Amino acid sequence: MKTKHNRQALDRAQKTPATRIIRCYKTVSLEAALVMAKTIRGGRDLHLVVAGGFDSGNKENIEHNNELVGLATKLDIGNHVTFLKSPSDKKQQLLMHLCLAVVYTPENEHFGIVPIEAMYSMRPVIATNTGGPLETIEHNSTGFLCEPTGDAFGRAMLEIATSPRRTVKEMGSAGRKRVVTLFSFEAFQRGLCELLEKLVPERRGRERE
Repeated sequence: MKTKHNRQALDRAQKTPATRIIRCYKTVSLEAALVMAKTIRGGRDLHLVVAGGFDSGNKENIEHNNELVGLATKLDIGNHVTFLKSPSDKKQQLLMHLCLAVVYTPENEHFGIVPIEAMYSMRPVIATNTGGPLETIEHNSTGFLCEPTGDAFGRAMLEIATSPRRTVKEMGSAGRKRVVTLFSFEAFQRGLCELLEKLVPERRGRERE
């Protein structure tokens, strides 16, 4: 978040009832995002929104949330971070619309839908250079693939924050194009048809033998 207007919109979004719960575990490595916020705080009007699932009946969720809030206080970034629990689809869409970039912190994660959603929303993605993001994100084109540390995330975010608006917009456009070309329903349908067309002649050839 960069502007007062955006923060006011975020305040309105937080008043909307949440409808989805996606449990947030320690393996998501959100600590790195908080260290990133500490790294970029000086001289930059940037605000980190930590948006993830929260189940009040899950002990691990409660403990981890308390740890993250405590770390934000320890790093002296409490006024620069908002913890948004179990955001609804409406909230997520608003966040995507308002944000400068999306930071995806899990290491060795599977495919991961968040980078896809962010790129389709024309937002650059900062993620670890492990797991699914290696396939979905094109480094220096649709976002940045980094070592899984707060300092590395911070450098990538500063790169985006200090780039001309046109450059950031071009990165967002490249992300949308990549999703439509490689990861849309039409792309999967096309790939499946090509595979079937390849398999059918091979099967017919074996039947003639």
